[in-house]
Amino acid sequence: MDTRLEDSFFESFRKINALQKEIEKEDKNSVFEDMERKRYDLISEYLFLGETEKTIVVLQKFIDANAGHLSFGGSMLTLQMFSTFIILLFQRGYTDRIDKYLDLFNKCASEMNGGFMQPFKESIVNYGKAFTAIIRKEEDKYDFCLDVLNSLEKIYEKEQDSIPLAFHISILDYKAACYMNMGDYESAITSLLKILSFEQEGDMIARRMGTLRNLSALYERKGDYKTALNYYNSFRSMDDDLYTTKNYAYSHFLIDIYGLSKQEIQTDMLIEGNKDLSGQILRDGMTGIYNRRFLHQLTEESFTGGNVWGAWGAIMFDIDFFKAYNDNYGHLAGDNVIVTFGNILKIYETSNIFPVRYGGEEFLLIVRGAGLPDLKTLAEQVMSQLRAFSIMHMYSGVSNIVTVSAGFSALSCGSRNDFERLIKESDMALYEAKHTGRNKVTEYRR
Repeated sequence: MDTRLEDSFFESFRKINALQKEIEKEDKNSVFEDMERKRYDLISEYLFLGETEKTIVVLQKFIDANAGHLSFGGSMLTLQMFSTFIILLFQRGYTDRIDKYLDLFNKCASEMNGGFMQPFKESIVNYGKAFTAIIRKEEDKYDFCLDVLNSLEKIYEKEQDSIPLAFHISILDYKAACYMNMGDYESAITSLLKILSFEQEGDMIARRMGTLRNLSALYERKGDYKTALNYYNSFRSMDDDLYTTKNYAYSHFLIDIYGLSKQEIQTDMLIEGNKDLSGQILRDGMTGIYNRRFLHQLTEESFTGGNVWGAWGAIMFDIDFFKAYNDNYGHLAGDNVIVTFGNILKIYETSNIFPVRYGGEEFLLIVRGAGLPDLKTLAEQVMSQLRAFSIMHMYSGVSNIVTVSAGFSALSCGSRNDFERLIKESDMALYEAKHTGRNKVTEYRR
């Protein structure tokens, strides 16, 4: 484990704790510039830790609370925070929210009047127009978008002492997305490699993981499988290291701040980390969750010796437009999606919840003693967690990231036939979700 990184994470947790306390003390007399700086510092720490969803929450609350008097003229921080918010909404596929904030960003840019940023008004206005066109996939404007983004890169080179590096990276992010939309994978890779170099210099480990994953997908699309595999392996290794290191850092933070004993925390980590490893024949080789053979054993055991089941629930998931993902990003990237979703479901495994890879890109959660409201909440949580990974999918018909559809049912099961009926009902509910829009949860209606 990287002790230097662990120390950095520990300090980041301490800074977040201090900033949150300062923000809690704010009132109507607080100075806007001070409030803005605290949010900027807070989201910088969250992004360093890879806490993207928390970053979105902080930014949305701040932007909504100050929407009436936001200005890009006097503060680079306002522009940077707003553009970061737009990028994160785009990367997370929050299509239901993004249009509102695109319009607000462009309104703030067009109404700039005074301030040290005023000389850059035209560039900022065009920046807003460019990433709006990229996000909305307005193909006839891509050349304009690239001209704008290239000109902004030149401005950054001249003014980099006063412009944050994160703003330059955001420009490269949009260039990569634009080239991807155009099918120019070589240029997209060039932009991503520039981003990777900045991330390595700036120790942006959480952000670097997403870049490595995207590079792997692009090289596979070009047919360079060796390079694709190298980037993919780097991503997986970094993902494992980050998870372990962050957990240890947070444990030490709890010891330092709240006085928890090290033994208490280590015990909890052992309980979580040492789950039953027996019965590997009942596990899917790729994801590590249960397979269909397990379902057969579960029914065999449940209908012998006078066992009676009672209330059970089932949630069937299917990855949206998975074939299009495989066809365009390659099978290596497709396997990564399967493994990622399997890891999400694995989190929920208990003595009452059984995650199963049902086949291909279909997954199943069997839940003992669950009612319909519980199943819906669980399905929505799983979907939200997958969205948080922000796996790019420009060929999806419902989002620009990988999503899933889900169908669920609850039934009192007293026989093998009841259990088989439960699974069939969840599958029928999934079918309805897929044929009424996808990226949604549907309940089986009797």
